[in-house]
Amino acid sequence: MAASFSEAGAGLRRAATGRTNIRKHCRKFIYHCENNMFFETIKVLDGNIMNLDLHMARLTKTVQHFFPDCPPPVLSITVPPMFKNGLYRCRVTYSQKIERVEFIPYVRRQITTLALIEAPAISYGWKSCDRSELEALKKASGHDEVIIVKNGAITDTSFSNLVFESDAGLFTPATFLLPGVQRSNLINSGIVRETTITVDDLYNYRRVFLINAMLDLEDAISFTISTLQKTGNAHSPSLHTFSFLSDCPTQG
Repeated sequence: MAASFSEAGAGLRRAATGRTNIRKHCRKFIYHCENNMFFETIKVLDGNIMNLDLHMARLTKTVQHFFPDCPPPVLSITVPPMFKNGLYRCRVTYSQKIERVEFIPYVRRQITTLALIEAPAISYGWKSCDRSELEALKKASGHDEVIIVKNGAITDTSFSNLVFESDAGLFTPATFLLPGVQRSNLINSGIVRETTITVDDLYNYRRVFLINAMLDLEDAISFTISTLQKTGNAHSPSLHTFSFLSDCPTQG
């Protein structure tokens, strides 16, 4: 769903208005849906903030798109002393300004079953606080997690990007839903390449990794594809269950 604004503040021009006046006018916007709240999940390991520049770039792009008359806020994070040992996720909630910064101990997910589900209408191109479509899709599958398929092409799971391993290297679907920070980092580093991956291509790969800002390749959730069985679902032709046999997936 696209962001919806009232007419208040229409016609503002950044060049003709000072920063203070812009922020004053920004407060006149009326926001009608949760899609106007966004968040970044940032990995903090032993007090070190990971990939902050990539998070800032995505935040800036989001604010420029949804709040074009508001200058993007600066994402400046100070890690409190009590969060400098161990692994934490720093959740930054924002609209046209930073709304809240939280530090939360990281708890790894446990995922033992995946379902591939065809959902051509689903969209999650911005890291919105409104994840209702993704959560509903996962719940409807009856499995721990879903890999979302659009017109036969692999995209993402409900919470991560994907990396597939073959003899030719590491690849991530070009048909992603969300441009994840870890995904961008791996592509920029030359470790992972983009390519189109369809459901029919899956058995050309030996392993799939579920990556996000908290999970890099070294500690990602991963599954060996050769141990999977693909079975259709009589009640939902678009649902294909991947059942794991002898290989135990990494829990994350």
